[in-house]
Amino acid sequence: MVSSRPPATKPYKLLKRFLLLSLLSISIVFGAFSVLLSDFLTRHVVHRDAVVTMEFLQSVTDVENDIARREGRQPDLRDRGFEQFFQHVARLPDVLRANIYTPDRRVIWSSDSKVERLQLAHNRELEEALKGEMHIEMGIAGADDPKPERAYLSDRPVQFVELYVPLRDRATNSVIGVAELYRVPVALFESIEQGKLLIWTFAVAGGLLLYGVLFWIVRGADRTIRDQRERLVESERFAAIGELSAAVAHGIRNPLASIRSSAELCLDDASPTVAEASRDVIAEVDNLERWIRDLLAYSHPDRNGATSADLRAVVSRAENAFRRECEKRHITLESQLPSAVPLVAGDEALLEQVLCSLYANAVHAMPTGGKLVVAAELAQDRKAVRVTVSDTGHGIEPAQAARLFTPYATTKPNGMGLGLSLVRHIIRRFGGDVRIESMPHHGTRVILDLASAA
Repeated sequence: MVSSRPPATKPYKLLKRFLLLSLLSISIVFGAFSVLLSDFLTRHVVHRDAVVTMEFLQSVTDVENDIARREGRQPDLRDRGFEQFFQHVARLPDVLRANIYTPDRRVIWSSDSKVERLQLAHNRELEEALKGEMHIEMGIAGADDPKPERAYLSDRPVQFVELYVPLRDRATNSVIGVAELYRVPVALFESIEQGKLLIWTFAVAGGLLLYGVLFWIVRGADRTIRDQRERLVESERFAAIGELSAAVAHGIRNPLASIRSSAELCLDDASPTVAEASRDVIAEVDNLERWIRDLLAYSHPDRNGATSADLRAVVSRAENAFRRECEKRHITLESQLPSAVPLVAGDEALLEQVLCSLYANAVHAMPTGGKLVVAAELAQDRKAVRVTVSDTGHGIEPAQAARLFTPYATTKPNGMGLGLSLVRHIIRRFGGDVRIESMPHHGTRVILDLASAA
């Protein structure tokens, strides 16, 4: 046979997936952003510094060219004036080495005598500079640097900025030489590092802030989805129980009434043994009747009725219903209500049923006696009333506490497991909520938060 039941789907773990995927996505995005921005900052700052250096060298070159023309000579980098200027440039604090190239790619002057008269056959950076384009390069130089023009640049690894600056003759708009500078701008590098640190700090802080905000939103959404799912499952149970309860009520109530009537007749003229048995029959019939009422209320609790309830009257009727049972079991029944209790949102009959269900559980938890206390207090904003039902019974084990509000889950040998589920459904129906605090052998405390009717 082929089953027509749709395959079960696993619950979507929204929060867990978000924790992993969002953290990965935010890390990638902010990490890539920081890397790109740091690289842009480095290139931009170094380029701007190189442009200033090029403008300075070109301005001095223009002055020397004008002097040469006034003296009737063609501009030449071999002139004494140029040589003195290059010597001053080489003595600047951040200049590691300075080389001057002629258009035939020969080094005609260098601050390092080992490099003088060096001729380079293949140098891409120099070729670009001879075409009039400034070239900037950053790197780490040492004694083993493969480029010949960087030979003996430094005995230890050092970070440098290499500039190829074309020197022009503005009169002919031609390149008359190239100045190659190796600089170690410590202050510039420190500023760049501070900028990078600032970028990464803001990226990390921004990523954490975004992650925290999204986590807060998704966690709230996850809780809402879980709550709605529980309510949907509960509504589906109500629909199934509704059909069952109607049949149960119709088929059992009338026979139960006949059984109870017969047992009451036996009490009038019967031996002590028969009378005791008749009373047991009546008690069990009453239990069955109460279970049927719970079943009907569980399946159809949203009946039309009053929208406000007198809490003091509800508590009084519930106490009267259980007073004899409490006296029989040596249980002290006590109410602690303030003098002025506002009306609460709800139906008095349903709220009475809530208290009766809680009283029944408390009485069952104290077979050898104890104390049952119902108390109420008004919230500071006077928009809610908190009702607490406490007992000194045997308490609830943690494993059982996790299933207290699940329909048909019960700790009683003859219980139906609808009492607390019905309590929560009724309280939530009127905008309230319920929670239970319990410790094994230390009693149980049921807290009802009821909305004010005002």
